[in-house]
Amino acid sequence: MTGAAKANRQAKRRAAAKAPAWRSKVVEGERTVDDPYQPGLKVRARVNLAEHPLELMRARGRIDDAQYEAGVRFRAIYERAMIGGGGGIDPARIRVDGGAPGDAFTDDVAMALNDLRRLSRDLGMIGYRVLQAVAGQGETISDLAARWPGTDAERIKRDYLMLRVREALEFLALDVWGARGRSG
Repeated sequence: MTGAAKANRQAKRRAAAKAPAWRSKVVEGERTVDDPYQPGLKVRARVNLAEHPLELMRARGRIDDAQYEAGVRFRAIYERAMIGGGGGIDPARIRVDGGAPGDAFTDDVAMALNDLRRLSRDLGMIGYRVLQAVAGQGETISDLAARWPGTDAERIKRDYLMLRVREALEFLALDVWGARGRSG
């Protein structure tokens, strides 16, 4: 292997190991949230809009509130299916040597996987894959367009993928879950 090929391989490995640019970026915004100290009241809170692509899309007006809610719900189902239910440490439970660890495949995980299977059928292959990448895995439209197959210009791919994300979120919001968006 030549020195240039080796250096090129190392550069590719470093680039792959680097976190996506949007994860290290902070885009400040405000949101009205429930007051944790006084139930029933609302407060304005500062948030990082770059925490997830859905947040940025909503803040920039690319998706509406109902589509955002559908994306958040899809994200919760996806995370439950991929990560599983969280379990805290139970200090009252007596541990014995050789005791088996708890089962990671819980009923909640099974229900989430069934929900994803049903949604993949409802959304179709492309709609599901795009929504899985953006809402589920937190990939930006630009990053997805960069690895999307085809010889079209990046802008055409981004526009197409954004259209497919909106279409999938709209379908989930109206036809699957009946979301109406936040009032106020």
